[in-house]
Amino acid sequence: MTPVPDPVAHNIEEHKFRLRSFKDLAAIADTNTQLFDVIGQIQLITGANLHSPTTMEKTPEVESSRSKDRVFLHLQMKDGETIRIYLWGSIAGKFRARWNQAETKPVVLLITTVNPKTNGSAFSVSSTSATRLFF
Repeated sequence: MTPVPDPVAHNIEEHKFRLRSFKDLAAIADTNTQLFDVIGQIQLITGANLHSPTTMEKTPEVESSRSKDRVFLHLQMKDGETIRIYLWGSIAGKFRARWNQAETKPVVLLITTVNPKTNGSAFSVSSTSATRLFF
């Protein structure tokens, strides 16, 4: 990992996003009261048909009502914490399409309008119908 000096010149105005730290996200997990945005470095990507150009290709069998179109990410945040991100349905399909179209794979990902949750003792965020992706 190459450290990026702070501040970095960029064209994204921070006030247009609700970026929060891991601590802030963990504090509201499972409340379903607020949706936040997260930004970080991609550490791991897995998913059904990640390298498939279309979601129409046959996906692996999954249990009962679990989505057949999903992508699972590990994202390292600025504060050093790594969070699990679950992308579902059309958002997973959009991620897959953009990932496969990229000549140079993106390292930083901004995901908007995610829902913080706990899965057992593990903290994660899940996409919603309003989630947007920025590479």
